[in-house]
Amino acid sequence: IVKASGYKGPVISIDEAETILRMRQNVRHKPLNGIRQIADAAGQYPGLIWLFTGTPAFFDTRRGVAGLEPLHDRIRFIERGGYASSRQPQLALEPFNAARLTEVALKLRELYPTANRIRLEQRITSTFIHHLVAAAVEGFKGDVGVIPRQFLRAFVDHMDNVDEHPDYDPSAVEGFDLADATPEERFAAGISGSFAARTTEEGDDLVPVIDQW
Repeated sequence: IVKASGYKGPVISIDEAETILRMRQNVRHKPLNGIRQIADAAGQYPGLIWLFTGTPAFFDTRRGVAGLEPLHDRIRFIERGGYASSRQPQLALEPFNAARLTEVALKLRELYPTANRIRLEQRITSTFIHHLVAAAVEGFKGDVGVIPRQFLRAFVDHMDNVDEHPDYDPSAVEGFDLADATPEERFAAGISGSFAARTTEEGDDLVPVIDQW
């Protein structure tokens, strides 16, 4: 989003903020209040962008942002009649589908740094990309939202091999390998094995407001 807008200033990115939810209640309030303080102080640092990513559970439950009213009031997501402004503090990311996965793969091929672009595009064809997406979607029973990491890793590996080995033919090894999938991804694919969702013993308690880290 930042790159697409042409913005060239400093960006501080905090990924997977939902890990805060795994903390004990007496610890969890500290990082949430820290985010609230960052939001309050944002005007003192013009040109600096803070980017937090997290699951709906982080933003919408009372154990997360929704439990700290001052923070929720500042960054809550607002949607009216199915429309949401991209100028608000919180943005909703749409889940992947086969079409979007294909679009990302085509863009990655375009951006991939190679000394032999002709060979790359002759081997990593649009047809190959569509077949790889189809194999990934089939492997995960259509639940494309859980596979971008695995798909993109496999796709980049194909491009690396084409770039490094003149005789490499990706269509000869076409397929989607689930060997290093996470437990969640293996569960989505229907692969046997244990899988347990993370749970806590605490309820959706409100977060106390504090002004110190």
